Formats: sequence, C-alpha cells, structure tokens
Amino acid sequence: MKRVVPKKNLLKNLIFLQENKTITRRTVEGMFRAFVEPILNSPQEGLVVYRLLDKTPYQGLLSRLKYIDVKLIDYTKDTTYKQDVWEDTEFLCLLTQRYGIVFIWDFSLDAVDGYAGYYLKFNSRLLDDGFNIINDNSKISLKKYMEKFRPDRRDNDMLNSVMLNLFDMYNSQTQEVIAVDLEREEMDKTIEEQTGYDKKTRYIAHEIKNQLSICELYAQIIRKYCEKNNIEGETIENAVNSIIKAVGMANNNLLSLKTVDENKLEPCKVKELINEAVSLAGVYLEGKGIELCVSNNTEAEILADKNKFISVLINLIKNAAEAFNIEEIGDENGKNQKEKLITLSTKLEDMFIKVRISNNGNPVKDAEKIFDEGYTTKAAGSGLGLVICKKDIEDQFGQIKLLKSDEESTEFEISMGIV
Repeated sequence: MKRVVPKKNLLKNLIFLQENKTITRRTVEGMFRAFVEPILNSPQEGLVVYRLLDKTPYQGLLSRLKYIDVKLIDYTKDTTYKQDVWEDTEFLCLLTQRYGIVFIWDFSLDAVDGYAGYYLKFNSRLLDDGFNIINDNSKISLKKYMEKFRPDRRDNDMLNSVMLNLFDMYNSQTQEVIAVDLEREEMDKTIEEQTGYDKKTRYIAHEIKNQLSICELYAQIIRKYCEKNNIEGETIENAVNSIIKAVGMANNNLLSLKTVDENKLEPCKVKELINEAVSLAGVYLEGKGIELCVSNNTEAEILADKNKFISVLINLIKNAAEAFNIEEIGDENGKNQKEKLITLSTKLEDMFIKVRISNNGNPVKDAEKIFDEGYTTKAAGSGLGLVICKKDIEDQFGQIKLLKSDEESTEFEISMGIV
C-alpha cells in the first residue's frame, strides 16, 4: 500500500494558475453532467475519480456509472485521501481511450457564496498534472490506469480554449437565469403580463441556448479540424460561418425573453444588413432552382435591432422560397414552368428606406389574414412567423405590409426611417 505524505493543497495551486473567472454552483453541476454523460451514452472502459462534498445533485449519474465498465473511485471517503491535503477542493477526473478531463473546483476560494474558482484541462499532456497530484496524495495508485488510458495528450491549446469559452458561455447564461429569477421575485406580476412571457418560457429559452452553444462549439471544432488537416473549401467555410452567425442571432433573440426591454436599437447600414441576411438565407434556396436577385445600393443607415431585422429578412426570403410549387407553377409534366425568381430591393423615399421582397410563386390565399396569429398556408406551419416579423419591425419603429399577392407576384415591403 502506498504511503501518503501530507502536502499542501496543490490542486488549489492549479486553480490559481489558470486564473479563470468564478463559476456558479449550477454551472458546476451542469458541466459535471456534460463530461460524464458521453461514457454513459456510449459505454467504454475508463477511469472516473471524483470528490464531491455534496453528492445530492449527482446521485443519478453516479448510480449509472456503477453499471458500466469503468473504474470508479470516490475520494470523498476518508479511506482514500488525506483531509489536510484536499481541504474543500472538489474534482472530477476522467480517462478513456477517447477523451480525458481534469475538472477541479473550490467554493471556498470566492467571497461570494455559491461561486467557485475552477481549473479545466481536456485531452492535453497537462491532464497528468492533476492526476499526479491526486495519485501522490492517495492511498490508491492511479498509475496503471493513467498508462492504460491515453487519450490524445498533445498540447491541445485550441481544444482547451474552446472548452474554456464554452464554460464562460454556459456560466454567463446560468448567471443570467439566476439574476432574472431574483429580479422576477421582486417585480410585480404585471411585468409578466407586459412582456407576454412566463417563467417556464424563460427556462425553455435558457435550455435552448445551451444546445445552441454546443452547435457553436462544434462549428469551431470543425473549422480547426479542417485547418489542421489542410481541408479547404469555400462551401465548408461559408457553412461554418453561417452556423456561428445563426447561433449568435438565435441566442440574442432568446435573451430578449428574459428582459422587459427587448430591443437593442442602434444605427445600422442597410447594405450590410441586407448582405448578411442574403448570405444566411441562401441555404433555403440551395438546389431548388430559385434565382435571388438583389438590388442593394443604398448607403443609408437605419435605427434597428440588427439581429431582429436580419431575422425578419431571412423569414421573408424563406417564405418566398416556400411559395414555389412545381406542380402548380408548371404543367403536370413539369414543362413550361416559369422561372422561379425572388427579388430583394432597397429604395430611399423621402426619409424612409423601403425594402421590398417579392416572388413570382403561388399567391397567398386570404391575404388579408396574413398577419393574423395562427393563420398559415403550410401543412406544418405555426402561423407565428409573420406575426413575429410584424411585431419586431414595429418595435423598431418601422412598418411591414403586404403590397400585393396575385398570379403575377407576391410583394412585401418594410419601411424604416433613416438616421
């Protein structure tokens, strides 16, 4: 049996060296789950060592770990560690052939109750730093496991940087939820009526944001993988950029559910807004034989919420693309079909910018109901898209309307005051 030599808490030194921001208790619990669930969902051999002063939030995960092929060591028990070495520090260290994690945290390092300093390494040679400290102060030898399970331990600065960024995103979202919860407890119920969003909606929005963060993380990993393996392709790069932009827009829109003041109005160049919207909406036109003609030469600026304005344009382009139906536009043999065309143009009239989006697809039935909540012409539609568009434009002191919809074309117009 190993002889344990009492030392000072070297795990705390790692936390201090990494100099990360503090994280909330809810973040610790969420990331613990994120690190463990991959080996539960895809069982494999491995080593999991942990120290938890309060196991209550983790009982379900810990119980499931007992039924898969991993060596599970609980360092909370006084038979496996020296109390004056670990003090209040907690950790989760995990090794498999595919990935390894050293996650260390300590709630005693921050003056604010419920916040912890932390250290994190993922698939790096520096995994050994954490494992060696634990091994050297343990009555159980971890060396054979450390030698058996050797995930990629090169200096993976990129991956660790991505993980730390993910941590920051996750933690900031958690803090937002906590702040909102506290704020809502103090505010009158009339605020809820004014915003139109209840507590459950805000929680759902938070969970969606977590999934969007994962999308952004993997988009960055794809980009780095392509760079590392000299994989070049304009389509791949455009796709990754579009994912990141779309995730950012979705996050900002979800964030608006948590606040009473939903809009962030600022001067925006119309040309840049149009170009970005066209770039992101291009995915709805892929492989459909639809031509998008853009006339966008104005240099004017409008006061707008950038993300919401772009979202409205994308929605209108998407709707225009969905207005084309081959069987209805051409004959039954697909002959004599008219060209499928979407046009987007900007025009300065007096002190207003007019943005017009038209298509020569099928006309809108019951056009007078187009902005009514619940009205839709799609089999799986919600009837909310244009309702949200109308609200978002009006919240930016603009106007949106359907100018016409007949056999020749369907045309929407957005009017915004210039600055």
